[in-house]
Amino acid sequence: MGQGTAFTVSQAAEVLGVSRQAVHYLCKRGRLKWWLFGARILISRRSVYSYRDLKATLEAVKARQEEEGRAKAEELQRRRTKAKEDGRRWRK
Repeated sequence: MGQGTAFTVSQAAEVLGVSRQAVHYLCKRGRLKWWLFGARILISRRSVYSYRDLKATLEAVKARQEEEGRAKAEELQRRRTKAKEDGRRWRK
């Protein structure tokens, strides 16, 4: 296909970096706009690119949240260690 307005399932899978079955699932769930052309499923290029960008954004947010969680856990551990050390000093 040329530079049309649609992808085939295989092309959409390649752009999204997922399997063909995953693309069918996304279509079934309504995440991608699609239509039938004869027996072939065609998927809107705009919806594929929008989903890809959304997926990338969500992955970035998830990575940031995990990093913040790690930083909070390290800070909490540091505070606990400091409190234990301060408590030992006062007991001696």
